[in-house]
Amino acid sequence: PMTGMAASDASADVDGPVMVVKVDNTAKAFPQQGLAAADIIVEEPVEGGVTRLAVFLHSEIDGVTGPVRSVRSSDVGIVSPAGAVLVASGGAPEAVADIEAAGIETRFEDTPGFARDPGRSAPYNLFVDAGDAYAALDEPGPPAPFFTFGAPDVAGEPADALELVFSKAQTTRLTFADGAWTREADESDGFTATTVLALLVEQGTAGYLDPSGAPVPINVTEGTGAGYMATDGQVVQVEWSKESAEAPWTFTLDGEDVPVPAGRTYLALLPVDTGSVQVDASEGSSSSE
Repeated sequence: PMTGMAASDASADVDGPVMVVKVDNTAKAFPQQGLAAADIIVEEPVEGGVTRLAVFLHSEIDGVTGPVRSVRSSDVGIVSPAGAVLVASGGAPEAVADIEAAGIETRFEDTPGFARDPGRSAPYNLFVDAGDAYAALDEPGPPAPFFTFGAPDVAGEPADALELVFSKAQTTRLTFADGAWTREADESDGFTATTVLALLVEQGTAGYLDPSGAPVPINVTEGTGAGYMATDGQVVQVEWSKESAEAPWTFTLDGEDVPVPAGRTYLALLPVDTGSVQVDASEGSSSSE
């Protein structure tokens, strides 16, 4: 349900629940662990212009994932379409209340699978053993596929690399080679994506402050907006739509539905006011807001 691929080689019971682990994405978090097993990775803005990852684990449940960090109210629209269990260190009371009100099951520190790495400093030392955490879940499986999967019949522009600009503080670069997109980092996280989705979303405030006193943003995942779909070395501009927090994202081009190619997906939520997508190709480059 998270990849649209045949389940014959999956290492987990794909009728079981999806587990989404919140992973730190700042410099002190590297090297990150466990991302190679993900079906979907969502990169979402948080306070300070930096980002955090929501790592969807389902077809492969194996190894240690982290560093695990806290939830945000924005996670409701990200996690709900998968009917997933949200695994995190904890969260601000306001964010936890929003997640509980949405009916999302959570597993925080001091539940099965969590441990601190003595070789790292807090708060970047909390990890979760995916197998141990998953074995303790008793929730039902996902209600429906996360995307409408298929082969998009659209012609895009050549793309060798994408620079996803979230803010002055955060740019994520992915490169295309050997049929897959890979996020650039000093040390590879092992995750390769068939498709990159970069969606421009509105931002509001979640109604509470972080420990430094800065307002915590909330990414508005419902509604419609502009975006980019990159696959097979090409990128095309699309329109995204999401009717509710529980509904999946859908995509159109010139009024026609555009399915997401089967495989692993990297989904980036770019603030519409500060975000942009830079497309690099061997024949040239173009930049789009």
